[in-house]
Amino acid sequence: MRHEAAPVSLDGLLARTVLAPETGCLLWTGPVDASGYGRVHHNGRTVRVARLVMAWSYGYEIEDVPSRVLTRHLCHQRLCVNADHLRAGSAWANVHDCIAAGRLPQAWVGDRCPRGHDLTVPGAIRRNGTSPAGRPKRTCDLCRRERDRRRWADRGGR
Repeated sequence: MRHEAAPVSLDGLLARTVLAPETGCLLWTGPVDASGYGRVHHNGRTVRVARLVMAWSYGYEIEDVPSRVLTRHLCHQRLCVNADHLRAGSAWANVHDCIAAGRLPQAWVGDRCPRGHDLTVPGAIRRNGTSPAGRPKRTCDLCRRERDRRRWADRGGR
Protein backbone atom coordinates (compact mmCIF):
# COMPACT_ATOMS: atom_id res chain seq x y z
CA MET A 1 0.00 0.00 0.00
CA ARG A 2 1.45 3.33 -1.06
CA HIS A 3 1.38 6.18 1.43
CA GLU A 4 -0.10 9.35 -0.03
CA ALA A 5 1.91 12.34 1.19
CA ALA A 6 -0.04 15.33 2.40
CA PRO A 7 0.55 18.74 0.80
CA VAL A 8 3.18 20.84 2.50
CA SER A 9 2.59 24.39 3.64
CA LEU A 10 4.72 27.48 3.17
CA ASP A 11 5.23 27.69 6.94
CA GLY A 12 6.37 24.05 6.95
CA LEU A 13 8.89 24.81 4.20
CA LEU A 14 10.20 27.97 5.86
CA ALA A 15 10.80 26.04 9.08
CA ARG A 16 13.41 24.03 7.15
CA THR A 17 15.44 27.04 5.98
CA VAL A 18 18.16 29.28 7.37
CA LEU A 19 18.76 32.89 6.39
CA ALA A 20 22.10 33.81 4.81
CA PRO A 21 22.34 37.44 5.97
CA GLU A 22 25.02 38.43 3.45
CA THR A 23 22.86 37.44 0.44
CA GLY A 24 19.30 37.38 1.78
CA CYS A 25 18.94 33.78 0.57
CA LEU A 26 16.69 31.41 2.49
CA LEU A 27 18.76 28.24 2.26
CA TRP A 28 16.98 24.89 2.28
CA THR A 29 18.25 22.52 5.00
CA GLY A 30 16.08 19.53 4.10
CA PRO A 31 16.69 16.75 1.56
CA VAL A 32 18.58 17.58 -1.63
CA ASP A 33 18.45 15.85 -5.04
CA ALA A 34 21.48 14.71 -7.07
CA SER A 35 21.68 18.12 -8.80
CA GLY A 36 21.92 19.99 -5.50
CA TYR A 37 18.37 21.38 -5.40
CA GLY A 38 16.10 21.05 -2.37
CA ARG A 39 13.32 18.50 -2.67
CA VAL A 40 10.16 17.73 -0.76
CA HIS A 41 7.16 15.42 -1.04
CA HIS A 42 4.02 17.33 -2.01
CA ASN A 43 0.66 15.85 -3.04
CA GLY A 44 2.11 12.38 -3.50
CA ARG A 45 5.18 13.25 -5.56
CA THR A 46 8.69 14.58 -5.07
CA VAL A 47 9.18 18.15 -6.29
CA ARG A 48 11.90 20.75 -6.10
CA VAL A 49 11.26 23.18 -3.26
CA ALA A 50 12.27 26.27 -5.26
CA ARG A 51 9.81 25.34 -8.02
CA LEU A 52 7.04 24.91 -5.46
CA VAL A 53 7.79 28.28 -3.84
CA MET A 54 8.07 29.96 -7.27
CA ALA A 55 4.67 28.56 -8.30
CA TRP A 56 3.07 29.74 -5.06
CA SER A 57 4.64 33.20 -5.42
CA TYR A 58 2.85 33.57 -8.78
CA GLY A 59 -0.41 32.32 -7.25
CA TYR A 60 -0.36 28.86 -8.86
CA GLU A 61 -0.17 25.30 -7.66
CA ILE A 62 2.87 23.41 -8.89
CA GLU A 63 0.70 21.11 -11.01
CA ASP A 64 -0.49 24.16 -13.01
CA VAL A 65 3.03 25.23 -14.06
CA PRO A 66 4.02 23.75 -17.45
CA SER A 67 7.14 21.56 -17.41
CA ARG A 68 8.84 23.85 -19.95
CA VAL A 69 8.77 26.70 -17.40
CA LEU A 70 11.94 26.64 -15.31
CA THR A 71 12.70 28.20 -11.96
CA ARG A 72 15.43 30.80 -12.41
CA HIS A 73 17.51 31.56 -9.32
CA LEU A 74 18.51 35.22 -9.63
CA CYS A 75 20.97 34.66 -6.75
CA HIS A 76 22.48 31.58 -8.50
CA GLN A 77 22.18 29.58 -5.25
CA ARG A 78 20.55 26.17 -5.83
CA LEU A 79 19.42 25.82 -2.21
CA CYS A 80 17.75 29.26 -2.09
CA VAL A 81 13.96 29.21 -1.67
CA ASN A 82 13.47 32.97 -1.16
CA ALA A 83 10.55 33.90 -3.45
CA ASP A 84 12.17 37.29 -4.14
CA HIS A 85 15.15 35.45 -5.68
CA LEU A 86 13.08 33.11 -7.89
CA ARG A 87 11.55 33.82 -11.30
CA ALA A 88 9.71 31.70 -13.84
CA GLY A 89 11.46 31.56 -17.17
CA SER A 90 12.63 29.59 -20.17
CA ALA A 91 15.73 27.45 -20.50
CA TRP A 92 17.15 30.08 -22.85
CA ALA A 93 16.72 32.86 -20.28
CA ASN A 94 18.26 30.64 -17.60
CA VAL A 95 21.35 29.99 -19.75
CA HIS A 96 21.79 33.71 -20.38
CA ASP A 97 21.47 34.41 -16.64
CA CYS A 98 24.25 31.88 -16.03
CA ILE A 99 26.47 33.40 -18.72
CA ALA A 100 25.95 36.91 -17.33
CA ALA A 101 26.94 35.63 -13.89
CA GLY A 102 30.04 33.90 -15.31
CA ARG A 103 28.75 30.41 -14.53
CA LEU A 104 28.84 29.10 -18.13
CA PRO A 105 31.51 29.62 -20.76
CA GLN A 106 30.42 32.33 -23.20
CA ALA A 107 32.33 30.47 -25.91
CA TRP A 108 29.85 27.63 -26.16
CA VAL A 109 27.02 30.05 -26.88
CA GLY A 110 29.22 32.05 -29.26
CA ASP A 111 31.69 30.97 -31.92
CA ARG A 112 34.03 28.66 -29.94
CA CYS A 113 33.49 25.36 -28.16
CA PRO A 114 34.74 24.94 -24.55
CA ARG A 115 38.02 23.49 -25.91
CA GLY A 116 38.55 26.56 -28.10
CA HIS A 117 37.75 25.12 -31.55
CA ASP A 118 36.42 27.65 -34.06
CA LEU A 119 32.75 26.85 -34.67
CA THR A 120 32.39 29.33 -37.55
CA VAL A 121 34.23 26.97 -39.93
CA PRO A 122 31.77 25.10 -42.19
CA GLY A 123 31.19 21.58 -40.88
CA ALA A 124 32.52 22.34 -37.37
CA ILE A 125 29.12 21.94 -35.73
CA ARG A 126 27.11 18.75 -35.81
CA ARG A 127 23.39 18.97 -35.05
CA ASN A 128 22.20 16.17 -32.78
CA GLY A 129 18.44 16.41 -32.71
CA THR A 130 16.77 18.92 -30.44
CA SER A 131 16.91 19.85 -26.78
CA PRO A 132 13.86 19.54 -24.49
CA ALA A 133 13.29 23.25 -25.18
CA GLY A 134 13.10 22.52 -28.93
CA ARG A 135 16.42 24.12 -29.86
CA PRO A 136 18.99 22.24 -31.93
CA LYS A 137 21.70 20.46 -29.92
CA ARG A 138 25.21 21.34 -31.03
CA THR A 139 28.34 19.24 -30.88
CA CYS A 140 31.79 20.41 -31.90
CA ASP A 141 32.75 17.99 -34.67
CA LEU A 142 36.48 18.44 -33.96
CA CYS A 143 35.98 17.44 -30.31
CA ARG A 144 33.93 14.44 -31.45
CA ARG A 145 36.66 13.36 -33.86
CA GLU A 146 39.35 13.68 -31.16
CA ARG A 147 37.21 11.63 -28.75
CA ASP A 148 36.62 8.95 -31.39
CA ARG A 149 40.38 8.75 -32.13
CA ARG A 150 41.15 8.30 -28.42
CA ARG A 151 38.52 5.55 -28.10
CA TRP A 152 39.88 3.80 -31.19
CA ALA A 153 43.44 3.95 -29.82
CA ASP A 154 42.31 2.68 -26.38
CA ARG A 155 40.76 -0.36 -28.04
CA GLY A 156 44.01 -1.14 -29.81
CA GLY A 157 42.69 -0.06 -33.20
CA ARG A 158 39.95 -2.72 -33.18
